Amino acid sequence: MLRRLSAGLLATADFIALLLAATAHEGSAEDLGVMSISLADVVKPSIGFQGSLQGAGTPHQAGIGGFLPLSVGENSVWFLDALVNASFANREGYSIIINTDVGGGFSTSTRLGYRWLNSYRS
Repeated sequence: MLRRLSAGLLATADFIALLLAATAHEGSAEDLGVMSISLADVVKPSIGFQGSLQGAGTPHQAGIGGFLPLSVGENSVWFLDALVNASFANREGYSIIINTDVGGGFSTSTRLGYRWLNSYRS
């Protein structure tokens, strides 16, 4: 166990040293092998599922969410971010929370957003 922990710490230290060496390099993006990345190539629509078990004050939940870029500019993104969760009730009298019945229902979260990104050019 101690050997695994030591090996993990050593690997982490090596990784951090490599990151520091890479960030200490002075020069342009072309020197590092990065030519140009279009924001439209990186920002894509996505969909995801989530679930959680009953916790302190929260019921069992399952949900679906999505990210939809509405407009992608050179340095900015307009987007819609939405989530729908279903909360599941416990059977009456069988809650894991003492003397508490947990009800079900739905919850939603929707966000229309704008994000401007700095452009770091040499």
